[in-house]
Amino acid sequence: MLNAVGLQNPGVDAVIRDELPRLREVFHKPVMANIAARSPLEYAEAAEKLAQQEQVGWLEVNISCPNVRSGGMSFGADPKAAAEVTRAVRAVTKKPVIMKLTPNVTDIAEIARACEDAGADGISLINTLLGMRIDLNTKKPLLANTTGGLSGPAVFPVALRMVWQVYKAVKIPIIGIGGIDSAEKVCEMMLAGATAVEVGAQNLRDPLACPKIMLMNNRDVIVACDFASAEETLRFLERFGTERPFLKIGMELYYAEGPQIVRSLKERGHGVFLDLKLHDIPNTVKKAMRVLSGLGADIVNLHAAGTRAMMEAALEGLQRPDGTRPKLIAVTQLTSTDQAAMEQELLIREPIDEVVLHYARNAKAAGLDGVVCSPLEAGKVHASCGESFLAVTPGVRFADGEVGDQKSASPPPRGRRSSAATISSSAGPLRRRRTRSPPGTAVCRTSGNPTSCQERERQPQNMVVSGRSLWISPLDKEDLFGIVETGGKLMLETRIAKDLLRIGAVFFRPDEPFTWASGIQSPVYCDNRLTLTAPDVRTDVEEGLKSLVETHYPDAEVLMGTSTAGIAHAAITAHLMGLPMGYVRSGNKDHGRKNRIEGRLEPGQKVVVVEDLISTGGSAIETVEALREAGAEVLGIVSIFTYGMQKGLDRLAEAKVGNVSLTNFDVIARVAAEEGYIREEDVRRLIAFRDHPEDESWREA
Repeated sequence: MLNAVGLQNPGVDAVIRDELPRLREVFHKPVMANIAARSPLEYAEAAEKLAQQEQVGWLEVNISCPNVRSGGMSFGADPKAAAEVTRAVRAVTKKPVIMKLTPNVTDIAEIARACEDAGADGISLINTLLGMRIDLNTKKPLLANTTGGLSGPAVFPVALRMVWQVYKAVKIPIIGIGGIDSAEKVCEMMLAGATAVEVGAQNLRDPLACPKIMLMNNRDVIVACDFASAEETLRFLERFGTERPFLKIGMELYYAEGPQIVRSLKERGHGVFLDLKLHDIPNTVKKAMRVLSGLGADIVNLHAAGTRAMMEAALEGLQRPDGTRPKLIAVTQLTSTDQAAMEQELLIREPIDEVVLHYARNAKAAGLDGVVCSPLEAGKVHASCGESFLAVTPGVRFADGEVGDQKSASPPPRGRRSSAATISSSAGPLRRRRTRSPPGTAVCRTSGNPTSCQERERQPQNMVVSGRSLWISPLDKEDLFGIVETGGKLMLETRIAKDLLRIGAVFFRPDEPFTWASGIQSPVYCDNRLTLTAPDVRTDVEEGLKSLVETHYPDAEVLMGTSTAGIAHAAITAHLMGLPMGYVRSGNKDHGRKNRIEGRLEPGQKVVVVEDLISTGGSAIETVEALREAGAEVLGIVSIFTYGMQKGLDRLAEAKVGNVSLTNFDVIARVAAEEGYIREEDVRRLIAFRDHPEDESWREA
């Protein structure tokens, strides 16, 4: 599509007065407000007014539309002008600011970096490409404006390439835009580096483009219908129109409506996963499965703890006279169960992942088709039992969602990275918790021959997934027709920040600063060793470090921890990755072989250094230098937390070594204010300290 419609609209005041109230009637989530203007002052004025509206969750600043004769185009084409607008908007709001970039520039990465440096929270790209058509009869341009903005499927390869370029240049989240009309293109955008996507021109062709993209290939999507009645279920399913998604029926709905609900949904053309989790003596389960098979269910399940004899009896009961049967999967451990509950209440002393793997192997040996496990174990299940063995992963939740009694929830990207065959999108942080999914929760399954690929969780790292995967966002009653997006970097950084604050690993005291060994008066104290004593946080951290290494340093052969704080994290991460590890002392020991590097290290091996935090970078750089002297090729550093101090950044650059962290000082300061650990006015003081730690004037900022 080639258009020159411009940016006609009633103006910001009319939008606030008329449009937002009408939108609130049909859409109950925070909205993104897109603004355009002709000067930084106008941008700031519009942003300030919109940011005061509770309904507006974030701002997208359009500095890129090629159809505007003045204003946006000039800002988006020049790094200094783009930064000026970013600073102007940033100064008037604390809400997320997303800068929307034009593709009609020589170096889009340079523009993106300028926006990031000026305070942008994210980048969206691309806007339309500048295009033109000529009427062969009149020999004049088709558009009265001569040129216009080109959008639609034709621009997708350009958009994808630019997302990839910007991903390599910035650390803030990216929203991919341009030519998205299928779930496959959504996944391509994620692979290139996008955290989320916007769908534009396709909505003009089809107003239901977003839900259709979300539901593409409905054989690979299961919707969890955790309703209390058939009436409520059918009312929800009306929203799918002629689509017939695969459905999960749990205990609540089945016990309320009985077998007829299964028959009714099958008659409508739905596939059904009957989630009743049978567990009894073999003969009883066999007879029960015979009944369930007769209902026409496509997938049924039971508890693996019932023994192989029970599972084999269940398979026998499922056989239909025509030789077919439903797929049978086994629940390994309820995701409400964590390690402590297993040991104290069930008297199972083995590590939970080993128990899950043992149950999975038993299920496969009994002839079952797969298992139910948490996203934390799905990859290991596939590695042990094969990619064709289903791994159904409930408890996949957004990091900012409610988790109830979940103890093994994971955001959707993590679940997929774990090679899960089926993923339930519920919502919440990565830890072993479990609760009922909200009504209409999406479930996504991989299919086809697995191949290794990289998927984006914008942490700023990607994830490795197996199989042709389609990720679907949650489908509850309010946001079925919402934007397709993943949580991304903001989710992970925020989750880790909340974890560190909750367990006291990061502690702020701006009014009574701590004294560092260097003599610096600091408003913050960080002790990441506390993560080792908090299993849920430890899981978040070590899985995150694993993902950083896999994404940024995929050729890593050895992990080396800094002494002493990085040793444990290196050991656990190396265990998760199946890599050797060692550690580097601060100096040679004074006895024995007087080693400084502990563990086997061969000359030429590719090493990643694991550190707990980066301040001035001294200990990490000393470790890097020791490894280089030993003949190692140091690929880079991964760490839990970075202060982002300029001295540390300069020293790392001088040492020619990069660092990637799970979270940073700015995010933790923001979260601390939001969570009530500090006052809003303290954030400015903390940032002043970060920028100039030796200058104690931050205390008066």
